Amino acid sequence: MSSSASAGGGGGSSSSSCLHKTRLDTCWHICDGGAWWLYNIFCCPFVLIYNAFVIYFLGCIGVLFHRTFRTICCAPCRGLCPSWYRFKDKQFPADASAILDPQEQPFDDNEFYQAPRAAIEEKMEWMRADELLKEMQRERRGHASAAAAGADQDNEPEHFRLFEDGINPDDIVQGGVGDCWLLAALASLAEYPQAIRHIFVQKEHSGRGKYKLRFWDVGKQQWIHVTVDDFIPVKKGTTTPYFSRPKGNELWVFLIEKAFAKYVGGYAYLDGGRSPWAWHVLTGDNVFSYKLSALKDQWERHIYKFEATTSKKQQRHKMFLRDTYERNDHTRMFELLRQFCRQRAVMAASIHDKARATDGLVSHHAYSLIDAKEVGGYELVQLRNPWSIGEWTGPWSDKSDLWERHPNVARRCKYHERDEFDGTFWMSFSDFYSRFDRIDVCDRSAFRDLHLDVREDQGCPGVVKGCVHGCSTFWCLCRGLRVLYFGHRTSREVEYHAGPCSCMKDTGRSWTVDDVGAAMV
Repeated sequence: MSSSASAGGGGGSSSSSCLHKTRLDTCWHICDGGAWWLYNIFCCPFVLIYNAFVIYFLGCIGVLFHRTFRTICCAPCRGLCPSWYRFKDKQFPADASAILDPQEQPFDDNEFYQAPRAAIEEKMEWMRADELLKEMQRERRGHASAAAAGADQDNEPEHFRLFEDGINPDDIVQGGVGDCWLLAALASLAEYPQAIRHIFVQKEHSGRGKYKLRFWDVGKQQWIHVTVDDFIPVKKGTTTPYFSRPKGNELWVFLIEKAFAKYVGGYAYLDGGRSPWAWHVLTGDNVFSYKLSALKDQWERHIYKFEATTSKKQQRHKMFLRDTYERNDHTRMFELLRQFCRQRAVMAASIHDKARATDGLVSHHAYSLIDAKEVGGYELVQLRNPWSIGEWTGPWSDKSDLWERHPNVARRCKYHERDEFDGTFWMSFSDFYSRFDRIDVCDRSAFRDLHLDVREDQGCPGVVKGCVHGCSTFWCLCRGLRVLYFGHRTSREVEYHAGPCSCMKDTGRSWTVDDVGAAMV
């Protein structure tokens, strides 16, 4: 106590200089709304105009210019030297070396463990994305009737698109490698399409087959670009992708999986992992976990800590769970889930005790936790199974009669818009914590959620429509102001912000225990 008083008594100038330094440091964040509040007030009109101009107007002009340049100027190169024009990634070539490093074997339950190069090449071959699409279209027409094949051919795209008909969690289908952790992370991240768009430097399909993705490097503690080509591994003699299999004619799932494989050293090293690690690399944001304690009546908050390594088997990182010694009861935990939903955080829930996996639920599997509502006195949470099959069958499930008995709850939860085969379901929070014992949370920075949607599947007018729609929502719906100045920014701390009506209800309690330590996971 005395040392604190002593430091406080003589630290006036130190505190002033520290505050001054903080204000100067935030000057660099004026354009993204992260500066000191006084700077933000004075610069707000100019910052909004700047962001609208750069993101939408210049973004639209850039896409139109690139399309024109690709059509006119690159045509001779495509015709005369197609092999030179199409990009080939020499650092991550389309051969067995992109699967496995013979000098560093993956885990022994991996299908590529100790597999020689010849054995890998017998299983798969590599196809350019556009070539793969043409072969797939040819196969579909072969299985269809003549009339249907003719109609389908008129509607078929000439090439894969980066994004098609928006970004949806059910765009993803797992393939041959055990990277369900990565695909589950993508499925939960796809709940917020702008988070997926932020990963890509490009806004649309590349004619050269060259793509740059933005990853957070744990060792350098900064954003890096991971460049990949569009060679896709397929099962030998087929058009079936060997690994991830996105629905529709879009590339984003293929490319993120390939870039992640390059980032960790090969596809074989994607077998086995944790979704929080993927979230951290894809967003650069803090990730933490709430564990249900052995007493079953409190949630313990742990924060994930990542350290870089050179080991490909460890996916070039070590991951620790550090206990923050913050505890929450069930009531406060539900209030925190509602707050995370408002902050547009990414969440996943899982069951680690097989005895708790009942009524259609699966243990050791990540479910996306996408909403939490209190309606009519009922506390409900919504989850999605990334497999799109296998749902909760208890109270408030898709076939429960509780929806008919409580029409107001059904309306607020949009129960009538449900799809019985999308893997999405509701359950009461009491049923949730009697089954699920872990919640992982990516404290996502939502202030980055301003991106131009070029609507690639709508042809040339799509980019103009995307620009007009983006500017309209930016200004008329105040989206620019809300995202830049009120969008959540990631933090290692979690502060509960009570809602306007919280004084009229029990919001539970939280507390801190005194201890220090870390546990490796």
